[in-house]
Amino acid sequence: MTTYADTCPLCASDSVREADEYEKVFGGCRECRRCSALWNANGVLRFGRDTGVWQPELPNLPPLPAPEQQLDLPGVAEADPTGRDPHQPGAKLDAGKAPMLRGLLDYFPRATLAVANVSAFGASKYAWKGWESVPNGAERYSDALGRHIVKEAIEGPIDRESGLRHAAHAAWCALARLELLQRADEQAASWAGETR
Repeated sequence: MTTYADTCPLCASDSVREADEYEKVFGGCRECRRCSALWNANGVLRFGRDTGVWQPELPNLPPLPAPEQQLDLPGVAEADPTGRDPHQPGAKLDAGKAPMLRGLLDYFPRATLAVANVSAFGASKYAWKGWESVPNGAERYSDALGRHIVKEAIEGPIDRESGLRHAAHAAWCALARLELLQRADEQAASWAGETR
């Protein structure tokens, strides 16, 4: 049986409510409105803005690694997943690299096609790759993502202007936002390396 304290164990706020959307994932957690922590009898979970995942705040537990830290890390030695020497016939140094075909295109072929159609529509309306130079792009594409989700609820699944699914537009916006955030992280890491 899960038990709860009356106040948030992080900030001592009594502004705590049940968080139904997290119940199935986190086993009956509550959410603190003040500090945005999720917690239950097993401890506290806080959203890591740097990692994009909920992380446990429990003694002796390391934070969960961000997904992008698990694959294609610079500086990580390349290896053959079968253990072959790199100079042996049949060797391929791709252990730990992102499974682009299996992990994206094979998983989501229809969604990938739908997002590509949104790219073509956007390019005909604006310009190819013009989205990359939109000022405050990550914020603006976050807003656009939200608008498409709301419009889908109001208008139905199809965007009136493009004739494509709002869900495809939302997915495109999510990808554009993520791409811009990843690029900003890479740029920040590059600048940090230059200042050392």
